[in-house]
Amino acid sequence: MRTLPLLLAVSLWLPVVAFGQASPIDKGSLIVGGNANLSAPSNGFNGDRSFNLTVSPSVQYFVAPGLALGGGVTLGVLGKRFAGGIGPKVSYFFKGKEERALYPFVSASASYFRAFGSDSGVADVSGGAVLMIAKNVGLTGEAFYTQDLSDEANNLGLRFGITAFVF
Repeated sequence: MRTLPLLLAVSLWLPVVAFGQASPIDKGSLIVGGNANLSAPSNGFNGDRSFNLTVSPSVQYFVAPGLALGGGVTLGVLGKRFAGGIGPKVSYFFKGKEERALYPFVSASASYFRAFGSDSGVADVSGGAVLMIAKNVGLTGEAFYTQDLSDEANNLGLRFGITAFVF
C-alpha cells in the first residue's frame, strides 16, 4: 500500500520534468555524463612527466538556464598507481539559437583527491563544447587545466566524453 502513493507522485512528477523544458540547458534539466583523458602532467618544476589515464562520471542539475551545479568522481591510473577523487562541479553553458546542435561551456570543480598514499585538494577549470548527436545525447570535447593544491603539480590536456541531458 505504501508504494501506491509513491508511484502516483512519481507518475505525476515525471511528465513535468520530462516535458517542462524546451532546451537541454533550461532550468530543471539534468546532465548525466562522463569523460576520459590521457595526459602527461608535470610533477612540479623538475620537469618529470608520466602518463595518466582518468575517467570522470558526473551529474549536474540546471538551477537556472545555462547554469548547472552538481558533482563528479574521478578514477584513474597516474603513472603506475591508482588514484581517485570526488567533489562539486559548476558549469555554464552558453545559449544561442533555440534549436542549435552545439553548446559551448566553461566549467570548474574542486575535488578531494587520494593519490600516491596522500590526500590533497585539486582544482580544475575547463572550456569546451557539447555537440548534440541526438535530442538528448551529445559528444563532449574540452581543454582543461588541473592544479594540485598541495604541491606544484599541474596537468594540461584534452578530455572527450558523452553527455545525456534529461529534460
